[in-house]
Amino acid sequence: MKIELVTHCLATENPNFAGALALQISSLLLDQPKHCDVQITVCMNEEDVNTVRVVRHFAKLQHNGLRIKALNMPIDELGRRCIGRNHAALYTNADIVWFTDVDHCFYDGILDRLVSLEWPVSKVPDEGRGVPVSMMFPGEIMISKNWDIGDEETKGLAAVPELKPLDAGNFVTKGYNRAIGGVQIVRGKFARAHGYLNGNDDWQTPVKKPFGSFRDDIAYRDFCSKHGPIVKVDLPGVYRLRHGKTSYEADRTPEDNAKELNKHK
Repeated sequence: MKIELVTHCLATENPNFAGALALQISSLLLDQPKHCDVQITVCMNEEDVNTVRVVRHFAKLQHNGLRIKALNMPIDELGRRCIGRNHAALYTNADIVWFTDVDHCFYDGILDRLVSLEWPVSKVPDEGRGVPVSMMFPGEIMISKNWDIGDEETKGLAAVPELKPLDAGNFVTKGYNRAIGGVQIVRGKFARAHGYLNGNDDWQTPVKKPFGSFRDDIAYRDFCSKHGPIVKVDLPGVYRLRHGKTSYEADRTPEDNAKELNKHK
């Protein structure tokens, strides 16, 4: 079987995003699946030297079981996450498509576990018949204890990319009750048939501010729910890095980080 991971990276202003990409691809190389082939499609801009450097470095390490595909896009199209996801979905040849974010890594045999799962079927109330789910997502992930950890893990990797593992001790368990944008998993045939909000002008129009909004994942969940239930599954092995600077919220203060750390002591 084949899994395609679809991720986005723009590191022109913040090189740490390219560092996160280095950690993400590192996870696929360090925790190589044994029972599936993996393609990671990186939606990027060819003038973003930090991301280009990381992709070129790891392209030398790809092998028959792991392919790295660069999907070059104009900045305004790259900034609307669902445009790249839509293109990847329509043209995928994978059995399973995982729409993820650059701050997610994959360990503990998660991708082998994913392909071993029988695609879930949800019973229709009062009818007794089963309906294949349209999307599934992990019910728990591991998340970095605070934002400083994410910044420290990614620092320097854009300038000098290297194969680097995560320290599992820096992460704590977090439960998920919905399929947020980094953990949306659909079947390949569903992706090819519907794309990712394909034909929806509200979501397929380029934007001036890159990644100004990530609410496309909500719209996609709503769309998928009309084609079948969305369910959480037992699928451990996702590690999510928090980072202090994002494109859609102000920089966090040291006080914010201290509060978050105290929550997990």
